[in-house]
Amino acid sequence: MEGRWGEWMNAGEALSKWKTASLDLESPRGTKKEENALLSTPHVLLTEDGECVGHAAFRRVGSCIELHSVVIATHLRGRGRSHVLLEMALSRWSQDRILNGSSVQPSVDLAAAVRGEEPIERSWRRDLICFTRHPSLAASLIAAGFNHSLPKRRWWSLWLRRHPLGRLSSRTMLSILFNRLVRGLKLLFSGEDLPEGAKRPGFIKLWMQRHRRLFHQLTYLSANRLFILKADAEVSMGVRSQDEEDMQDRLQGMGLDISIHTHDRRDSKSTQDSESWDSGNVDDTPFIDLTEEE
Repeated sequence: MEGRWGEWMNAGEALSKWKTASLDLESPRGTKKEENALLSTPHVLLTEDGECVGHAAFRRVGSCIELHSVVIATHLRGRGRSHVLLEMALSRWSQDRILNGSSVQPSVDLAAAVRGEEPIERSWRRDLICFTRHPSLAASLIAAGFNHSLPKRRWWSLWLRRHPLGRLSSRTMLSILFNRLVRGLKLLFSGEDLPEGAKRPGFIKLWMQRHRRLFHQLTYLSANRLFILKADAEVSMGVRSQDEEDMQDRLQGMGLDISIHTHDRRDSKSTQDSESWDSGNVDDTPFIDLTEEE
């Protein structure tokens, strides 16, 4: 098993397939376009035997770096690969000055040098943030050192209620909202192919099904939780040991009940079903499922 920052063996094809299967991810762009996007998008890839089995990408949002599109190949989920992928992502975030919008050449305090003082390098890393509604990824983020961000009152909520993004700066919050607005408009004005096996429905159902990713993401928008790794956090490579019961308690405290992860969150699921989902054996169904229509 190995991982590289920029190598993309079969990554375009794998990414296109993963994005098609998961409505939580961005729209698939096809193998060639995904490969071209990897050339200009900061990312990390996890490869095994020359095959891409994991992906995570970065983007700047305001004064932070957002870790997004974190995905592991379905047949390898539940086997610790997400921890390895996050280690790679943290390694790049903590070492890549360009990713953090900083100069490759460290700034030098000439006045301090003339006085013969020991130069003090200013911090150049930005906070790393990640949104997820999946308990498995949330557990991996916590194990990697991320903290769950609690809501906080801010001016944009008129100080009346605690906002989920309240821990972020106004600049970062506005950047995230702009990013999500642009992505939503792209989803609105573009469509996707029907799921395999779907019958061709009427005009309204056809339009909704082609825009199922937009409806799906809007439905679960409030279910996402924000995790933050501060810029001055000590990055320790290696998975931190976590007590299983303690981790489940922490996830439940965030509203991410590992035994409840369905479209209808009122329905309880058995432990076996939960473990099957967590290991990748159960996939989310489309927002409007037409596969059983006559």
